[in-house]
Amino acid sequence: MILREARLNDAPALAELARAEAEHQLEAGAGFRLSPGADWAAYARERLKRPDGMVMVAEREDDGKLVGFAGLRIARRGQPASASHVGLIRRILGWRRRTAAARSATVEPSASGVIDSIYVVPECRQRGIATGLLGRGLIWLESRRVSEFEAAIWAGNDVSLAFFRKAGFEPARVLVRRKPGPSADQMEKGA
Repeated sequence: MILREARLNDAPALAELARAEAEHQLEAGAGFRLSPGADWAAYARERLKRPDGMVMVAEREDDGKLVGFAGLRIARRGQPASASHVGLIRRILGWRRRTAAARSATVEPSASGVIDSIYVVPECRQRGIATGLLGRGLIWLESRRVSEFEAAIWAGNDVSLAFFRKAGFEPARVLVRRKPGPSADQMEKGA
C-alpha cells in the first residue's frame, strides 16, 4: 500500500471515496442528509486546492486504485473559517440556511490540526491503512506547528471513537441536539 499526498488528478477517485464516506456516516447514524445531485467532483477539487489543508490517500500498489483517504486542515483559532469551505460543506449536506455553526465558525488564537475525515473502503479495512493515514497526517500537521489535534465524530460511531482513542485522542466536548417540540412554557410546567 502506498500512502501519499493526493494530487489534483486524484479528484475523480477522491470524489467517489468522499461520497462513500458520507454514505457510511449516514448508515452509522450521522445527523445530516445529503443534497440530491451533490457535486462530489467539485468537493474533491476544492479539498485538494485548500492552502490550509491536505488530503492523504492510500493507493493499492498492484492497480493504483485509491482505497482510502484522510482529510486534514489547520484551524487557526481566532480567525474566521474559510467561507468557501463552510459553503462547500453546506452544499454537499443540503443545508439551505446558515446554521449557527456556519455563522460563528471561528477558532482560538493558536492553530489546531483537524482531521476532517478518514475513510477506507470496506474490503481493505482492518489492515492498518487508516492508522497509516492518520500517522502520516499527524506528521504533516506537526510540521505546521499546530498546538493540538482534533477530530469530530458523530454520536453512535463507536468504531471511529475507538480508533481515535487507540491513537491517543480523548473526548473534549459533547454537542447535544434537540428536535423542535414542546415550547419553553410547556417545558417549564413539566409537560
